[in-house]
Amino acid sequence: MTRRSLYFVIPILFIGLFFVCLLNNAQAQDYGLKETMGVGDNEDALIQGEPEVVVGKLIGTILTWVGVIFLALTVMGGITWMTAQGNEQQVERAKQIIIAAFFGLLVVLAAYGITRYIGGTLIG
Repeated sequence: MTRRSLYFVIPILFIGLFFVCLLNNAQAQDYGLKETMGVGDNEDALIQGEPEVVVGKLIGTILTWVGVIFLALTVMGGITWMTAQGNEQQVERAKQIIIAAFFGLLVVLAAYGITRYIGGTLIG
């Protein structure tokens, strides 16, 4: 697979995954926030667009995309590394891509953890 074909395949993959995320949200998932806000199985909160449910959907979708982007960058770095054919510059570039993807994932997960902790402290 050439680099040019990767520039064609990766956007197609992201567009497909975008529609999967939209279908996932169409099923009215609230990512556990109904129980947190004490609504239980009350679908009125979903229909009326309660802020907690909307934020839960948004956070869930964003974290899904972060995971997809992390996976894509890791695969891209791995393909770059495997096709380097001993070229040290490409190997270093591949390492930088993988390390940057990993640290980006850590930053996002840390931000989510901090937000969840602060939100839990304020609610509880």
